[in-house]
Amino acid sequence: MTKAVLINIVAVLCFVEVHADFGYMSLCWSPQQVHCENFTSTDYECNNLPDRIARQSQSVDSRGYKFYLWSKPNCRGNHIRLGPNCADNDCCKNPSDFSQCNFSMTAVSYEMW
Repeated sequence: MTKAVLINIVAVLCFVEVHADFGYMSLCWSPQQVHCENFTSTDYECNNLPDRIARQSQSVDSRGYKFYLWSKPNCRGNHIRLGPNCADNDCCKNPSDFSQCNFSMTAVSYEMW
């Protein structure tokens, strides 16, 4: 009996560990990271944004995590990268104002990188 309980506890702990959040970001309806909503990622898979913010965000606080933002569902179309130490050509240098990254009111999906 004790062995079965121990196995169940280990199984639950493994499930909780696998489903922990990898990171989160705050997408914002206005520039300068005002009026924001947090979005989490539990894996490196694509996540579509809900209609209430898709094609409406104008800035982001990446919270120190690295993300792609995509212009089409299922992480397709044009994209920008966000996060610390991002220096490539597709990196958004000013995440507090997407208009400077040619990505204002464009994001529809996201994924961690």
